[in-house]
Amino acid sequence: MLAGKAYVSAIETGDFDLAAKAVRVLQLRGKAEPEMPLVLYAVAFAQRDWNGADLATVELEALENFAFLQPYLGAWLETARGRDGTAILAQARSNATSRYYLEEHLILHSLVRRRENEALALLAALVERNEARMAPVRIIAARHFWARNETATAREILKFQSTAPEQNYIS
Repeated sequence: MLAGKAYVSAIETGDFDLAAKAVRVLQLRGKAEPEMPLVLYAVAFAQRDWNGADLATVELEALENFAFLQPYLGAWLETARGRDGTAILAQARSNATSRYYLEEHLILHSLVRRRENEALALLAALVERNEARMAPVRIIAARHFWARNETATAREILKFQSTAPEQNYIS
């Protein structure tokens, strides 16, 4: 019970190291919740503990509720290791929930790998749809192009300014 309370408190305060410790105790007691391996993944990833992050993805998949995230977490691990993680992203096509998030991850992976033309092709459709849920991806992409002194491209990505975050960013 104490570990459960420590977990909730740690998440509320942003103490992910304490949250990870609480998760490990809960796992030992067989009381792990389906989202808990995400905490272990985040902590391991931040510490560049790729094996720990791999283990967290296996645990996440075993608990099933958040298994749809596995292709994304695996792809980011490959990218962090200096490899191309996009092949792993193809696994996201086999699950409807995973497919919902695929477009933004393809864009972000293109930007990380410095494949700007590929990212721009993917961004074109995203910008025209002008969906509020994609505002963070649009802002990240715009910042990427601003950093490369491609101001016109960055402004085109944010041309509709449909959400408060985008309006604040461009102002």
